[in-house]
Amino acid sequence: MKSKWNPVSVGSFVIGAIILITVGLLSLQSFSFLKKPLRFISYFDQSVQGLSIGSDIKIRGILVGHIVGLHVYYDSSKNKSAIAIIGELNTSPLMDPSGNKIDITDQKNLEYLVQKGLRAEIDLVGITGMQYVQLAFFDPYKPSMNTIANHEAYLMIPSVDSGVSKFTDNLFTITENVSKIDMAGISSDLKTLLSSLEKKTEELNLHTMTSQISLAAEAVEQLARFLTQHPSSLIFGRKVTPRKKR
Repeated sequence: MKSKWNPVSVGSFVIGAIILITVGLLSLQSFSFLKKPLRFISYFDQSVQGLSIGSDIKIRGILVGHIVGLHVYYDSSKNKSAIAIIGELNTSPLMDPSGNKIDITDQKNLEYLVQKGLRAEIDLVGITGMQYVQLAFFDPYKPSMNTIANHEAYLMIPSVDSGVSKFTDNLFTITENVSKIDMAGISSDLKTLLSSLEKKTEELNLHTMTSQISLAAEAVEQLARFLTQHPSSLIFGRKVTPRKKR
């Protein structure tokens, strides 16, 4: 006799299995795709050339997220502008002295770290000109670069000036000054100088050679006069005249 499946039992089993799987997935923190990434905003009163959507966000060089938004805010009353960077955090490398993980993707933890001096700054990727946002800890009472109030729905991480803007401005100034150098004129002057040095060298060598030839000719002339006066010296050699005793 064939047994028949009860639709109610099968349905209950499927629903129960789905509930168990869902609870299991929610209990595993490793499934980060089930958790919405935490976003923050930072304002910078400097150029952010070199940053773009997708640029890295790091803590002490360790990747923790990416930039998902870049905006320019303009305050007409003060005639000032500021750059708003929206970052998304999806991982945390922080641990306390006991080895417990500090999850910066949790808003309460991030708020606590901001109170303790967590700040955002712009840093360079080597000498490539590319930039990224670095999160680091500073004196919590150190003035930030924020010049406008935060009206966004994101937690604000105050920013600090890392000096990158001054460096890039100086680099641009140096590059501009180098471009103004008359390389063609310098090259022409160098060629003229080298040509002059070559002529001087040739004249010096010629003068030295002429002097040496003159000395050699004088020596040959003296030898000829001596042989004319003392032909026997070719056979017996030159006689040494003894010195007279006083």
